[in-house]
Amino acid sequence: MSLTLFVPSKDWRLSKFWLVVALFAIVLVLEYVTPPDYVFGYLYIGPILLANAHLSRRTTFTATVIACCLTLSNVWLPRLKQLERLQSPVV
Repeated sequence: MSLTLFVPSKDWRLSKFWLVVALFAIVLVLEYVTPPDYVFGYLYIGPILLANAHLSRRTTFTATVIACCLTLSNVWLPRLKQLERLQSPVV
């Protein structure tokens, strides 16, 4: 057995970063696939805690701000589409 299997990679921070990005993408898809009445913003807590444990403070803060913006965009933007449908004349 090789000893290199037990030595962590030098790019472990980069792999954790992409894991956080992938989890954000999954939650984002869940947010926009479901109706606006279902808010999955609390699922961003997992990637934020992962970023907090393994990445820098600045990256964690950035992830938190992005999560807030994505959650609020899901609350506001789909409602605009619903309003447009309600205001358009039915043919």
